[in-house]
Amino acid sequence: MGTRYNYGTTFRTHLRPQLGALPLAAIDEDRIMTFRAKLRETQGVETTNGILGRLAKMLRVAKRMRLIDAVPEVEKLRAGRARQKPVYGDDQIAELCFAAAALSDEHLIVVLLALDAGLRVSEVCALEVERCRSQGGQRAHPEQHLPGPQADAQGARSAGSC
Repeated sequence: MGTRYNYGTTFRTHLRPQLGALPLAAIDEDRIMTFRAKLRETQGVETTNGILGRLAKMLRVAKRMRLIDAVPEVEKLRAGRARQKPVYGDDQIAELCFAAAALSDEHLIVVLLALDAGLRVSEVCALEVERCRSQGGQRAHPEQHLPGPQADAQGARSAGSC
């Protein structure tokens, strides 16, 4: 449903208004370049490339159905480099830990777990921590509900669920 809906929306919103009156054989590389330039006036690079990708797919299907002899090249825009993700330094990590500890032991446990395991925010949010407990003055042993077999104290997996 989603793909069909997206293709239909792309066709109704972008392709039909700009290219719909043309016979398929008239959609050549020059027309595609003009279409791409018009798209860029109102759309971002990723959206423009998505629309161009759908156009290319539609033209390939038209060739396979023998409605056109050749598929014109649909050149996409060059996307900028993805921003490098920030890496926290030791001072920033210490600040984060102090701030979390000031809120509660549970907050600190979550921060330490996330840092140690390299979890993303969404992964931390997905954890279902039942309770956190201290053992022998050491913080943190979160018990969580995760699907699949549990490990026993020796690390062996059991067949039981959480």
